[in-house]
Amino acid sequence: LLLLPLLLFGAASSSPASSSSSSSSSSSSSSSSSSSSASSAACSSFPGSACLERPLIDPDTPHSVYNITDVFGNPYHLQYSDEFNTAGRNFSAHAPPHQREPYLTAMDYYNPSTGDLEYYSSTAVTTSHGALHLTATNDSAHPPLPYTSGMVQSWNQLCFTGGVVESRIRLPGPAHVPGFWPAFWLLGNLGRAGFLDSTDAMWPWSYDTCDAAGQFARISRCDPSPGPGLNPFQGRGAPEIDILEAKVAFDPATNSSTPYVSGTVHFTPKNPKDVPYDGGWWACASCNGYVGGDALHDYLGAEREVTDEWWRAFHAYRVEWEPAEGIRWSVDGEVLLEVSEAALRAQHGDGWHVAQRLISEEPSYLIWNLALSDMWSKPSPALPFPASLDVDYVRVWQRPGQEQMSCSPPSHPSAEYIEANRWRYENGPAPSPAPSPPPATL
Repeated sequence: LLLLPLLLFGAASSSPASSSSSSSSSSSSSSSSSSSSASSAACSSFPGSACLERPLIDPDTPHSVYNITDVFGNPYHLQYSDEFNTAGRNFSAHAPPHQREPYLTAMDYYNPSTGDLEYYSSTAVTTSHGALHLTATNDSAHPPLPYTSGMVQSWNQLCFTGGVVESRIRLPGPAHVPGFWPAFWLLGNLGRAGFLDSTDAMWPWSYDTCDAAGQFARISRCDPSPGPGLNPFQGRGAPEIDILEAKVAFDPATNSSTPYVSGTVHFTPKNPKDVPYDGGWWACASCNGYVGGDALHDYLGAEREVTDEWWRAFHAYRVEWEPAEGIRWSVDGEVLLEVSEAALRAQHGDGWHVAQRLISEEPSYLIWNLALSDMWSKPSPALPFPASLDVDYVRVWQRPGQEQMSCSPPSHPSAEYIEANRWRYENGPAPSPAPSPPPATL
């Protein structure tokens, strides 16, 4: 990792200012976005029931956080929040009419993409004592899976493009017992997390160049007719930004475990073989910056060793995401990682060329989940159950004049494409191909 100067992007104002936390002052909501009074729109069409009327900004959100500034003093206005103060909310997609949540859905499914050992059940997602709880149990209610847990998504219900995203979270279980995989992350709306037909050749593409590298994307810059409702000659995908992942790493050599929190950005296409990511990104001095990938994609991230206290108290995990500029991760106001678009610049090597990869421009949605997987941290027999990932609040701010809270804006539409390809987003059967014409008679 090449340590670069901090503040790699975002200097829209002439002079830096001290970082503003989520307690930045504002005595009233009058200068916030008009979304503070907007009511909920229709729920996602999957499965499609009438939903509650709920404003985009939770009335319980303190007015003191309606307006914040970034490290450069650039203003941001609150666009969405949920304080989770109401007990007994029902996040199931199958909630009774007019009781369904308009922005967030608790999943009822198995996610095969990361070798999970749990079944996600909406019954594992509850609210009480001023927080959202995703609770993992070892009840084996869905054999052969040994665990049940919770995932909440805002897919196709609440999306945004760029801004500041913050969620105050308490991690599950003891800090020195391996097994849990808690996460808070963003994914482009064209991919529905865990629905592999929707993410195939879509995750985590963030590329808008017509070349050899881009031809493998399902929605390519080269394509004049990429699909219903999509813009011609526009590369699209479902890029991923992991705001938080937590891990307890076990070292058999010392018979000890170490807890970490991390943030990561995933992207495709990859750098050419043996071409390093040698600039345009920065990790804090107490962090371990890392580069990785597989046959499909690369990622850049940073992890930080933390104390037992991290598992007993709430901490504020934040991302400042500006399309075409960069992404900045912080915890409780301390910057952990920055990745600018310069880190994803065009590269040549090993007979291969890849053009500029993009800091995501895709409308993206919120995901919290509590997983268990041998791919991440093999569950210990000492892992206690039940255990919960607790969320105190979530808040989204955007720059004035750059508000974009749509899942299908004209610049990056998705609604018509998703409706025409419902089978990809419901794990249903693929439509039958049209019959082949009879062979020509010679």
